[in-house]
Amino acid sequence: MSYKLRLPLEFFKSPEWLQTRKFSTPEAYLDLLRIERFESLCDIDFTELSDRWGWSIEHTKIFVKRNIIKTKLQIGGKEWRVPPRED
Repeated sequence: MSYKLRLPLEFFKSPEWLQTRKFSTPEAYLDLLRIERFESLCDIDFTELSDRWGWSIEHTKIFVKRNIIKTKLQIGGKEWRVPPRED
């Protein structure tokens, strides 16, 4: 049996959500789903995201890549891929 959880967009604008802290893995996953639904994964700024989550840039990139593959997040019917690593 599967259930759907409806979470109002206002939740992501609440003071509790916006407080500066290190995000847990479930919080980062929720934020990633929010980005996928209401923004664009193609425009992810890993520096901004890692600052918001309180994680290193490398950890953030690995998490995003792993979860995009796991959940098959899609934009416009096409699977989104993490841009190649810049050295």
